[in-house]
Formats: sequence, C-alpha cells, structure tokens
Amino acid sequence: MNHRLLQLKPSLWLRFMNKRILVRDWCVADDLHLEGLMRAQRELDPAWPPNYAHGLDMPTWLGAPCTLGRWVGVLAGGKVIGHAGLGCPEAERLDVYCEYLGCAADAVALICRLVVSPDSRHSGLSSLLTRKALRHAITSGRVPVAEVLSGRGSWLQMMLDSGWHKISVWAEALPGEDLYLLAPPRKFIEVALG
Repeated sequence: MNHRLLQLKPSLWLRFMNKRILVRDWCVADDLHLEGLMRAQRELDPAWPPNYAHGLDMPTWLGAPCTLGRWVGVLAGGKVIGHAGLGCPEAERLDVYCEYLGCAADAVALICRLVVSPDSRHSGLSSLLTRKALRHAITSGRVPVAEVLSGRGSWLQMMLDSGWHKISVWAEALPGEDLYLLAPPRKFIEVALG
C-alpha cells in the first residue's frame, strides 16, 4: 500500500478508496467539466490560474501548451476531476533542460497544466496524471520535465518525494512566484534517451 495513504485522515482515506478514478485521453466533450473545475479552482485559490489567464476561456488556456498529449482524471460516473498535459518547454528554458539532460531540444517534453478539482485533492490524482504524462513522454522517446511555481507547494513536494530534481530556479517568473525547473530521476532519463 502507498505509504502516503497512511498519512491521510481515516475519513479521507475511505473516501479515496471508494472513488474509482480513471485516467484517460482528453476529448473535446471534457471541456464543459474542465470549465467548472477551473471555476471551482479560482474560487478556492484566486492566484491560480495566474492573473494573465483570467478572462480567457479556461479549457482553451489549459490545452494551449499541450501539443504532445492531454489526459483527464474521471470518476466512475463520468465527471472530470483533473487534467494534465504534455508539451514543449518555452524556448527561453529549453536550453537549461537540454544542457542538464544532455539531449536535443526535440527529446524534451514538459508536463504541464496539471489541475485537480478542489474536492478531489489528496486522492492521488495528481500523481496518477503526472505518471500518465511521464509514461507517454518516455514511450515517445522524450525526457519528461516539469515546471512548478513556488506557490504550488503540494505538487512540488510530490515531485521531489518521487525523486525529481530541481535543476534551476527562475526568480519572479510571475509576480511574487519563482518557477522551479525539474528533471525526473536519472533512470527515466536513461530509458527515454535509450
């Protein structure tokens, strides 16, 4: 059993165990659920999504950088409760990744736009979505990387706890928030570049 489950409150643990969560490929029909998910997210945390995204169509904003794949977490009844994407890092940060990984630019894939419904937090869905994107990147011959804003402490901690490494920090990437550039454990890099 996952040791992190044992750290949860008993009622939350049972609620998680009773949820059947499927991670599958995104489809256009998911956008209606994603709009509601993003509305709930904004009500809980007005700082995310970042200010520049406010006023934009949220499903479109979520999908914009996800050129290599998108996935959603879905409850048994069909409700979308999470999203993750895979795309290419922005050019200004791509060189940092390539230098650290020792690979060409087309061998790097960025896990991006991870969001989980506020009422599904601590269910393990962030980890499931991240692993789905990681597997897709590796089977495509790309090294997965991630970028986490300093204000997203739980995702950052999950990544570090699972062996990811901070390779750079971009100070004040957004007002008041630093951006951590992360690389996966060495074994994933070796498999992807095989």
